Amino acid sequence: MEDRSLMHGIARAGGGVRFRTTVLATVVVGLALALAGIALVSATRASLTDSVGLTAESRAQDIAVLVEQDALPVPIPGRGEALVAQVISADGKVLSHTADIAGEEPLIDVSLAVGETLRKETVEPGVNEADQQGHSDSDRILLVGLGVQSANGPVSIVVAASLDPVAKAQGVLIPVLFTVLPVILMVIAGLVWVLVGRALTPVEDIRAQAAAIGGEALDLRVPVPAPQDEIHRLAVTMNDMLDRLDASAQARHRFVADASHELRSPVAAMRTMLEVAQRHPDAIDTPTLLDDLMREDLRLERLTEDLLILARSDEHALSMKIGRVDVRAILAEEVAAARHRTEHEITLAGCAGARVTGDRGRITQVVRNLLENALCYSDSKVWVECSVENRWAVLLVSDDGVGIPESERERIFERFVRLEDARSRALGGTGLGLAVCRALVAQHGGTIACVEPVYGGATFEVRLPLVQDHGIV
Repeated sequence: MEDRSLMHGIARAGGGVRFRTTVLATVVVGLALALAGIALVSATRASLTDSVGLTAESRAQDIAVLVEQDALPVPIPGRGEALVAQVISADGKVLSHTADIAGEEPLIDVSLAVGETLRKETVEPGVNEADQQGHSDSDRILLVGLGVQSANGPVSIVVAASLDPVAKAQGVLIPVLFTVLPVILMVIAGLVWVLVGRALTPVEDIRAQAAAIGGEALDLRVPVPAPQDEIHRLAVTMNDMLDRLDASAQARHRFVADASHELRSPVAAMRTMLEVAQRHPDAIDTPTLLDDLMREDLRLERLTEDLLILARSDEHALSMKIGRVDVRAILAEEVAAARHRTEHEITLAGCAGARVTGDRGRITQVVRNLLENALCYSDSKVWVECSVENRWAVLLVSDDGVGIPESERERIFERFVRLEDARSRALGGTGLGLAVCRALVAQHGGTIACVEPVYGGATFEVRLPLVQDHGIV
């Protein structure tokens, strides 16, 4: 939460990703360097203090040897170190001392047992305990004590060492850190600024190109950087999206153009008939005219209905009355109706127990479209078969016509596609029947395909999921 608040605060202050990243990286590194500097100063002080303490302890051990041998001189001779020492009796009297503190009171009021040691930091003698916290290391001393048995009883050896060397070392180290750390931060900020700028250059290129892509320029694509990283994948994904949008836009344009053309044909035909009837009323056979007008009106109505189905399917807004549907009953009804309007032989086989969940009217429309398509292009026979495979109801509609080339078996489901345009128009086709079938079958969770022919012509296979009752079909 704190990191998010920091990022939001930086964002409100201004700047983009480059600025925010540079500031955040500089702040994080600055905090890390500050902590490292504090740790370095503390470690240096502890190490130097420990070194001073070891020196004082060594001096105390030397004096202890003299005490144990009952050869303690007065004053205690020095060894060249800046140390002062006292040997204090159990009753607090100074028995011996170094020459530079002759006549002074005990360095510390303490009585150490034999073998007991002491290490304590304090200020120089004469400073109150309440004031000790305000003093620097240059005012402080390190007291090292050792309890030793002498010939006259236990004594305490106290050695005092100045911590002035520690203070001097810190006095050199801290200014160096205050000088070096800002320089390091500036270098790091500059590097982050440059590196983030270079990393974001492809993003800016992608943004600029995306801004130039409008509804009339969907053929443009964003540049794809060479490194196989996240930005590369972003560019590839955007180009894939643009490919889909371009294909969708082209399909929409073709759909609108084709729909306009198809709608214009029956309207133009009806208008021509009416104009002829208006100009030459005596030469018109009224029943024939009415039949022709009714045929064109039916064609226009069916075309409009198919366009509406496809449009609603694209918007996922196609209304469905879901229920249990007996495929056998639909096939029997549609085959019986087709036999009354054609001289072709229609054979119906199989289908027992094929019940699906769906809209009966929509499934009927699929069967009717496939039957009409088969009757239009067959020579004399049409076969309708139904079977059950696993959890699918499988419907086959075949004919004995010229068939469909394998390379065209997928394209025929596209809208307004006719393999033989002139012949299809003559038979009243609009090129939407199979597209409508695919849309309606997809709404039922099924599939439709043009498969290998069974009887030499074209064979269409529809698969619809069977009704499932408590997991049993």
